[in-house]
Amino acid sequence: MKKLTLLFISLLFIFSCSSRSTFNPNDPNVVYSEAHNYYMGKMDNEEVISKKITSFKEFSSLFAMEPKIGKDGYALSDEKPTQIDFSKNNVVALIAPQSFKNKEIVVNNIVKDQGNIIVRYSIKDKTVTSTTSHFNPFKILIIDKRYDGNISLNKL
Repeated sequence: MKKLTLLFISLLFIFSCSSRSTFNPNDPNVVYSEAHNYYMGKMDNEEVISKKITSFKEFSSLFAMEPKIGKDGYALSDEKPTQIDFSKNNVVALIAPQSFKNKEIVVNNIVKDQGNIIVRYSIKDKTVTSTTSHFNPFKILIIDKRYDGNISLNKL
């Protein structure tokens, strides 16, 4: 029984250590996470653009925390906005053109190639809702500052 318990603890330790994602400068895949529960004002871009954001001041000029809407309006998420530590991370914002259709930016992957950060994405139709509005679909990506480089977009 002791051997079985020791084996279980050893396997648990091995798998927990191997599942941590660490920065590897030789790995072309860029590890990222998405920020949620922010909103932005309208922009007049005609194609998907990217913005590399390195400070809270710059971030807050584009994005704000989602407001809570009253009973007569629509309810936004009760979740808090994702915290972003700009001392360790940068943000890459993808902003699509304004649309009356309910669209979503889907990030397929991000890779580093010859000093450039390449974001591969697609635009998908979201489920139709009864509310229509004119807005810019956007995606906020949080990337470790060690992945530094010029941002380029590759639409799939």
